[in-house]
Amino acid sequence: GNRLEKSTPKEFNYITKSLVQFNSESAINRLIKQVNTISNKPLYIVVGHKYKEIIDDINKNSIYKMNIEFVVNKEFNNDSNLISLYLAINKILNIGENLDEGILIIEADSVFDDSDLKNLKNYIKINHKEYSSKKLIYWTTKGLSKSNDKGGFIDTKIENSYSKDGFISNVYISSSRNHQNSLKMYGITWMNRNAIFNWFEKSLDIFKNKSKNSNKYFHEVIFENRKDFTMRYYDLGEKVLSFNNYDEYISCLRLLSKNN
Repeated sequence: GNRLEKSTPKEFNYITKSLVQFNSESAINRLIKQVNTISNKPLYIVVGHKYKEIIDDINKNSIYKMNIEFVVNKEFNNDSNLISLYLAINKILNIGENLDEGILIIEADSVFDDSDLKNLKNYIKINHKEYSSKKLIYWTTKGLSKSNDKGGFIDTKIENSYSKDGFISNVYISSSRNHQNSLKMYGITWMNRNAIFNWFEKSLDIFKNKSKNSNKYFHEVIFENRKDFTMRYYDLGEKVLSFNNYDEYISCLRLLSKNN
């Protein structure tokens, strides 16, 4: 949460990104509660910065029907999120989890309604079997991108019309969008079993051939090997938010206050 820390006013003490408060509960506990509404499968939480405080907060405030496994990323200072996901999937594979339903990856700064997650789950459940033999990935988006947006973008197959879901012509991380109909990528991603194994193998190659502290996003492993994957998108709409800086955090607070 470097951007959040730098933008937080000096009169407020910065804690760590996943422990910022929303209606008297931490961001991470709010997310766990939401995941709990759609699944009783094991939940793997990757922690790094202030990991002891985060684990204590979750254990203190959480009573859930799913098992929670913690994965500590001691390389968090040198990681965008590649190492974090690699460690989580490595643990999942070593434990021998059943991956027939794939995995859902949620970044800790994601803010959405319970219904958004339920709708996404139902959509994937209905549609993913059609591509069971493929290495399938569903990216999520939060509506059409704005002119000043940075980060992840998705270009749809049909550039001049909007559709809530479909195939992707291009997916990329950039300081600017390709065109005004590009969609802004959101922090929820789903992979099926075949995509998980392929991503894991490609990531392992990165660690073998380069420094382990390769400062990549997990997305980039897919972008660089896009021909190996079948990629689709699902648009959650403009009401879903994330908080990379203090102003965005305030926007999230206002949204939740309005919805309540």
